Amino acid sequence: NFTQARDNSQKALQHDPDNAEAARLLAEVGMMLGEQGPRIATVKEHYQDRLAVQIQQTTQEVNNHLAEGKRLFDAGKYKEAVKEFEAVEEKMRWNPYDIGLQQQREQAATWMRLALERQDIQDREHDHLQKEAAVRVAQQEEETRRQAVRDRIKSLFRQALINMDEKKYQRAEDLANEILAIDPKFSMAKDLKEDAMRARHRRAYRDFLTGKIERWK
Repeated sequence: NFTQARDNSQKALQHDPDNAEAARLLAEVGMMLGEQGPRIATVKEHYQDRLAVQIQQTTQEVNNHLAEGKRLFDAGKYKEAVKEFEAVEEKMRWNPYDIGLQQQREQAATWMRLALERQDIQDREHDHLQKEAAVRVAQQEEETRRQAVRDRIKSLFRQALINMDEKKYQRAEDLANEILAIDPKFSMAKDLKEDAMRARHRRAYRDFLTGKIERWK
């Protein structure tokens, strides 16, 4: 019954004056029994004090998150800033009491919107820079490849000229063909190939005539 519950709560508080559950039960039982006294006032004050501490703590946390969000925003760390502003909203959303922080809540919402806009711009700029970097890399790779081709053609052409000077016309013609396989529009290689072919044919005809003359001697 209520009387027994009151007695049990009183005994519990005698052993542990800070027993909040016993104090709450004693206050509720006292009200049911029509008893009003200092204990009820003490319980009420106890919870009022706890609520005041909770409000103070929440206010401090909200202000800290708001200040840190602004600091991160100014530093250009928009993603991190958004998390801080979101924390303000979370603190306010789950608080059952009106603790007078509507201004901070509105500020957090405004700053979060700005941070999201800046983050979007930052992301797009980052993507653009990445694409530009990729294009530069591709251009450099292509230029390296083209330079390697140019160097190869120069080397083959020098070898072909040397072979022409040494009257190694077939080898010069083969080198010209190798050049044209790389760059079919390289006109000097075409001319060199034709010269090598003519020289080879002339020499072959000369050798033929020389042999024929020798046979008639």
